[in-house]
Amino acid sequence: MTDRLDAGHVWTPNFGRPGAHDPKYCCEAVAEGGRSALFYQCRNKVRQTRDVLWHGKPVTLGYCNVHDPVKVKAKREARDAKYKADYEAMTAKWAEQARLAKLYPAAVEALRLIAAGHNDARQLARETLAQHGDTI
Repeated sequence: MTDRLDAGHVWTPNFGRPGAHDPKYCCEAVAEGGRSALFYQCRNKVRQTRDVLWHGKPVTLGYCNVHDPVKVKAKREARDAKYKADYEAMTAKWAEQARLAKLYPAAVEALRLIAAGHNDARQLARETLAQHGDTI
């Protein structure tokens, strides 16, 4: 048996049953003006029906292409995966910047020693980088 999807915000005038809406149109409740406290039934025609859970009870409801729970879930998962990848890339960038910030004082000191006439500049550079986990 497949897991049933959550019905979401079903349009139910007067807090009625899920069938109290016009079955030709999507069952989703949509806010008036985007962020209003007034809701109305979605005005898009039903494109597919889904077996969903409404207050813990299985019901069959009709959805448009915008509010279809399967498409909404897939879109949310794709968005979350993108955000996670972006966050991991930024975290790696921050880690590299922190590593370079720790290396900076040692690199400046190595440059001062080289400028002062250190005998083996390459060996000094290798040692400085090795102290901070870098290899050539």
